[in-house]
Amino acid sequence: MRVPWKFPSFRGYNILLPLQYRLSLNSSSLMLLHSHASKLLISFDDSVREKITRANASESEWISRMRESCKRGGVEEAITLYCHMSACGIKPDISMFPILIKASCQSSNAELGKAIFGHILELGFDEDVIIATAIVDMFAKFLDIQSARKVFDKILKRDVASWNAMIAGYSRMGYVHEALVLFHRMLTSLKPNYLTISILLQVCADSGFEDLGRVLHGYVLRQGLQSDVFLHNSFLVMYNKCDNIKFSERLFERMSRRDLVSWNVMISGYTHTGFPEKALEMFYRLQMEGLICDLITLEAILHACAQLGDIEESKYIHDCIVRSGYFLDLYADNSILVMYCKCGSVYSALELFNRMSQRNLVSWNVMIDGFVRAGHPSKALMMFKNLRVFENRISSESLVAALQAVKQSKQLNQGMCIHGQAIFFGFDSDAFVLNSIIGMYGACASITSAHNCFQFMCERNTITWNTMIYVYAENACFREAFELLGSMQFVGYKADAITLVNILLACTLSLDLKHGKIVHGYAARNGLESDVFVATSLLDLYAKCGRLSMSCSIFQLIPTRNLVTWNAMMQGCCKNGFFRESLSLFHLMQQVGLVPDVTSMVLLIQACSLSGWRKEGKFIHDYVIGAGLESNEFIASSLITMYSKFNDFDSAKSVFDGNSSRNIVIWNAMIAGVAQSALASQAMTLFRLLRHNDIIPDSVTFISVLPSCACSTWLQHGKWIHSLVIRLGYESDAFVGTCLLDVYAKCGAIDMARLVFDGMGIRTTLTWNAMLAANGIHGNVEEAHKLFSQMQKLGLDPDNVTFLCLLSVCRHTGEVEKGLQYFELMTKVYSIVPRSEHYACMVDLLSRGGLLSEALKFIEEISIEPTSSAWGSLLSACRDQGNVEIGELVSEKLFELNPEQSGYHMLLSNIYAANGRWLEAASVRMKLKERGVRKQPAWSVVETF
Repeated sequence: MRVPWKFPSFRGYNILLPLQYRLSLNSSSLMLLHSHASKLLISFDDSVREKITRANASESEWISRMRESCKRGGVEEAITLYCHMSACGIKPDISMFPILIKASCQSSNAELGKAIFGHILELGFDEDVIIATAIVDMFAKFLDIQSARKVFDKILKRDVASWNAMIAGYSRMGYVHEALVLFHRMLTSLKPNYLTISILLQVCADSGFEDLGRVLHGYVLRQGLQSDVFLHNSFLVMYNKCDNIKFSERLFERMSRRDLVSWNVMISGYTHTGFPEKALEMFYRLQMEGLICDLITLEAILHACAQLGDIEESKYIHDCIVRSGYFLDLYADNSILVMYCKCGSVYSALELFNRMSQRNLVSWNVMIDGFVRAGHPSKALMMFKNLRVFENRISSESLVAALQAVKQSKQLNQGMCIHGQAIFFGFDSDAFVLNSIIGMYGACASITSAHNCFQFMCERNTITWNTMIYVYAENACFREAFELLGSMQFVGYKADAITLVNILLACTLSLDLKHGKIVHGYAARNGLESDVFVATSLLDLYAKCGRLSMSCSIFQLIPTRNLVTWNAMMQGCCKNGFFRESLSLFHLMQQVGLVPDVTSMVLLIQACSLSGWRKEGKFIHDYVIGAGLESNEFIASSLITMYSKFNDFDSAKSVFDGNSSRNIVIWNAMIAGVAQSALASQAMTLFRLLRHNDIIPDSVTFISVLPSCACSTWLQHGKWIHSLVIRLGYESDAFVGTCLLDVYAKCGAIDMARLVFDGMGIRTTLTWNAMLAANGIHGNVEEAHKLFSQMQKLGLDPDNVTFLCLLSVCRHTGEVEKGLQYFELMTKVYSIVPRSEHYACMVDLLSRGGLLSEALKFIEEISIEPTSSAWGSLLSACRDQGNVEIGELVSEKLFELNPEQSGYHMLLSNIYAANGRWLEAASVRMKLKERGVRKQPAWSVVETF
């Protein structure tokens, strides 16, 4: 077994130096040499051992063997040969040291390089310009720029190579200023060559100094160096990296000679600057020129296909590669897997993966991540499981991809298993993995687990703090999010752009404008206000808090707006009712060169839906078809919802039927559309058709279809859907449970409603409101009051609907005092601003209690304009109690608000008739007849089985 060779340190190396002069070539000296070599861990294979026994080997032979070893990558062998040559008493020639320096660079062994440098100093070869230049280059490659500069400064007669080596060293370290200063010094004594310019162009490319690159371009043209292909390629790289692809394009077309590198640079440049279609054109031109592609070409074109997202084009490129007979190594196969996954064709990637004769962790990671991107978390987790079986090892990337799958599927148990595997494989201290674990627990709503993981981390970075803040924000733990931000700053971490985005999310979700303004101030003071992500979050916050003018101001100040920014502004306009402005933004974003994405189209469709714009909605639909987006599930479902709100069910059904790959999202939109339009039987028919097509309903499906059963009092249908809910495991869903409760209550099965309520693990305020309303409908007054008391004891804050339910209960039972207490509790304790429904309910409550004067006073003192419902309740009470005086006052208000409503006229006529004032009663009816107002006949629907 070969022992790894290690070059001796300065002290160790000097042990060999006396051998060069004092040892004669005899058996004892060779034994001593082998002893020293063994101590210094120098390895000898049989062929080298045989060669070094030839004492009469010439100096040229030693140099030749050393050079051959370096060419083969045998760095250890070259150094071993040198050591034995020294031991044989042969004085080293100066030409050996460039070979030895090259060997040290190949091995990336800085200690070895220093040892060679020490030997060069002792032999006095450091004054040679070639040797000194090689040493400068060596130290620069070892990132020891100070040692490189010391050697460079001692070179008396520097040539172009010396200057290039030093400038390249500064360039490699990112010391742009020093490189340029040195270049100016060089110009005073020497004329730079093409390599000098190439090195400086790399500096320009890495630093984005296009202006300097243009100056160098002018210098090259003046010096007549423009015909060099290598230099031309360097200019192409520089312009591409400075995002000036147009100039690169012109330069490429003017080149008299091009090599494969030129084409590769252009293909990569187009991909880098976001023009994948032009990269493909360049690839086809390259083939027409008859050039043979290399692996760099293939890698570049595969990236272009992945960026383009065109699966057909990607398959064609793959076929071209296979037909051309290129040898595809594992790296190339992995690149093709990435291409297919990014094009959304994860199953094409799976076919290739299954055919691959060799796979590594990268292959598995690409597939796991591909399934996650495609929205197939269960497949991703199965792939992760297979990785464990076939490879019995994982990487941090594998774990992170699998944890992303858990975040999608919300399978907490799976996430806990992966957490355990991370610990088992030694990734429990990996910050990258632990941050993903915290995020996973947050997505699964396991706040305690996320918090514990965060607390037990030995080393936290800014990403860790940001992740935990986001976990609190997305789970509505807003107070904890703000406290954690304070702790983060207290321990010395500075909030970055992502921190602000996460804390602004908490402000937005809680509509906390006060703290949002504080964060805005911090962003302004720390120069983060212009960050596109921070600015977009601020824009979203102000828009959702109703401060659209502030959103507009921020939008105007953003220097570079991306698609997310435009979408956020469009969403803000839609949310605040400025639908026309959102349409204007849509046209404006196209004028600045941005292509609307799925989110843009969904927002526009929603704007048309909310504003009732049929014509504009049709226009947007036509645009969607032209852009080839009609098959997208979110756009299709939005179009169905829009047409349903227009009561244009033919168009809605056309969108529904035209989508060949209908998934549950599109089915839900269609069912909800007909259900919300009171077409209960059609909603139920669609639900049965969904089941017939073997599509598994989700919680949204049940929430959409159950109200149809409630409105139509279809108890049997409700029971059948309830059985499906239990079978599919949605009985613990708070929203589904609330809908079931409502169905049973409205169908008269209050006992079943109570059973559903009691069986719910999580009850929201909405659930309690539904149960309160159910008891109110069925006259269970005491039960309703008890429920409210329980709700208060559990610490749940009632909302305006809760008090509307309670006031309705009091109204039906005539509990005036209780109703007044609830109204006072709502306004003074819970600070809930009453709505028109609350006022109408209170007026009706007072009126039914015989307190007509109090009801009239109450309605006249409320802060908002009373609705016809409130006045109507008072007029009905006046009829019941025969109060003509108040009845006349109330009827005047009602005739102003709704003159065409015949019922109010009839009520006043009845009040007059009940008090024997027949002339006034007849007069009211006569005026009604003269105006052509007719009483609307009542109607009812009875379900038959």
